[in-house]
Amino acid sequence: MFNDRIRLKFQFAITFFCVIIPLLSSVFLSSYFVKNATNKLVTDFFRQTKKDMIKVKNEGSELVFLQKQLNFSYGLLQEEPVNSNNVGRRVEELNKIGLSFFRFRFFDAKSNPITFAENDETLKTVTHKIFNSLAASETNGDSTLIAKNKAYFSAFLGSIRPVDLLLRKSELIQANIKGKPGYFYWNTFYSNDFEKVFLGGMLAWCEQKDIPINFSMRLVLDKQNMIVPATKQWGLINLTDVDNSYPQTVKKDINLNLKNIKNSIDKMSRLMISKAVTDNYMVTTSFFDDDKILYCVALKDDKNIAEFKLLFQIISISFFIFLLKGLICKEINIEMSGHAILIFVFPVLFFLSFAFSYLELSKDNQMKQIVENLSDSIDEVDDGYKIAVLALEKKYLKLALSRDLSALNTNKMTGLSEHFKKEKLLDRVYVFDKSGALRYSFPTKVSGDILKQLLHPAAMKIYAEQLDSELSFASKIQQVVIQNMTKAYTEGLEEGKDLLKPFEKFQKISEFWLTNKRYYVFSSFIGDKKTKDPLLMIIWTRTAGFSEDYLQHKVQSTLNQDLMDNEVAFIMLSKEDSAMPYPIEYSKYRFPKDLKLKILQNDSRQQLITEIGGENYMILASPLKEIPEQILIALTPIKKYEYEYKILRYTILVNGISMILGAFAIYFMKKHVKRIL
Repeated sequence: MFNDRIRLKFQFAITFFCVIIPLLSSVFLSSYFVKNATNKLVTDFFRQTKKDMIKVKNEGSELVFLQKQLNFSYGLLQEEPVNSNNVGRRVEELNKIGLSFFRFRFFDAKSNPITFAENDETLKTVTHKIFNSLAASETNGDSTLIAKNKAYFSAFLGSIRPVDLLLRKSELIQANIKGKPGYFYWNTFYSNDFEKVFLGGMLAWCEQKDIPINFSMRLVLDKQNMIVPATKQWGLINLTDVDNSYPQTVKKDINLNLKNIKNSIDKMSRLMISKAVTDNYMVTTSFFDDDKILYCVALKDDKNIAEFKLLFQIISISFFIFLLKGLICKEINIEMSGHAILIFVFPVLFFLSFAFSYLELSKDNQMKQIVENLSDSIDEVDDGYKIAVLALEKKYLKLALSRDLSALNTNKMTGLSEHFKKEKLLDRVYVFDKSGALRYSFPTKVSGDILKQLLHPAAMKIYAEQLDSELSFASKIQQVVIQNMTKAYTEGLEEGKDLLKPFEKFQKISEFWLTNKRYYVFSSFIGDKKTKDPLLMIIWTRTAGFSEDYLQHKVQSTLNQDLMDNEVAFIMLSKEDSAMPYPIEYSKYRFPKDLKLKILQNDSRQQLITEIGGENYMILASPLKEIPEQILIALTPIKKYEYEYKILRYTILVNGISMILGAFAIYFMKKHVKRIL
């Protein structure tokens, strides 16, 4: 009886140290491996999708896509004789892929128009004079025709200067086609021999309203969806009108409908996150416009990982059950010497060394992934600012169409302007008439308003370019005086640069630097410019107020979050010397000032791990491309990861110790149990 008890105790010790603990550890470690592998699968998806997203957004841009198609057709024509048959065939090919909204004009070696099937004779004289002027300037250096035909350029293309057209040959240029937003393209043909003889050229133009909604993006998305697996889909969601989303159907393997995707993306946009993972799906998004979001959704296909986990656990359990059965049900007859113990211990030590090294490598990779997530969050805020500016531009256009403005109801205009100013959407509003007289300004009383003096010649220039009127001699003199006066206090202004250049972008927000500070300027006629004497509105906005409000909104959206998992909090900090971080609570910590100092020194992203409120946080600080006055700091807690790695260290250590103790228990049985028996 006594001997049986001793035998059972040693059998239990061997079973516990050699079987039970390693078995539990193997199950735990296999689960960790599967989790790590799944995280890698998700990480790889988001990393690859981020690269593809940049590519798709670029190719889906109307300017990029349409220019690429026009240059491709131009390249084909360059390889063949420029005649009516060939140009007609190329135009027909462009029409087949949906570019029928373009109007084309082709010219021969004498710069005369080439007639081809379905040729549009509209604006034949105007386009002929424009091409003839450009071709003469390029081939002979003769700019007399450009000067002579300046009125034709102005009437057809608005404020674009002919010299700019010469420099931007083969580019698709945004222009006001007959006073309406559109695109213009021109190119020339030369022989392929050494002499490079001039053979002719082409013009192409279209109005923006004639381009189908999301035309370029639809073709790019179709191409992208053809090359990706059936478990992945790219699309464009219109948050305000889901019927204008594309595509309208979802691949069968994904097992979702457009409404499901729209609801998920709508929720993501409200939470201001661009990446989401569920049990079955991975989704990444990026704003394409202020109300359109580009997305990629994919099934989280971790079937192979799950199968490996199951196989690993079955093999482990089968092995340990077999070993357990042998230890419990059979006589222990083990020959174990001291040398054998050492031979057994060395592999265990090797296992421990390998496991701890792998764990450290895994930790480093995880920390890199956290930094990458923080970096992506900062990029999303930075890129989102461009969308915010587009939304502001739409608000300005809506303001210009207000009935109160068209009727010059000053009380109503002041109310609207005050509302916009309160929302930090503008600072000043000026309304001029065709003679250059100031009809309204907000604020109504501004002492020493130098800005008004600057905007007066800008208004005259806009009237001249948009309404085809000539500047008076007095207005030209005033432009020179104003430019000379402002040049003294305009820092960073390049020599010869036109101070009024930003005002040429009619109905578009332009950036304006004055005394080392940024401003936005926006000009638009009130109501319809076709009226007899339209009024011109010019809006002047400090970017600092608008951008700070944008960033504060992003920061505030994270203030109430209980930062768990991959959620990110933001801190904003101005580059000014005396600036305090926002939220102000972070001013008691040193890291905002330290990170700011490093960024000001080398203008690059900085990271560190520091303690906040008794917990360690990963922190990444970055200058912003779109808001150069500000620094954005992103942070996330790493307590969860530190706790996980601590548990894994203990698991590996206990696993190694248990195997060593099991070996010594067997050795002890060999030496002492037989003597007791």
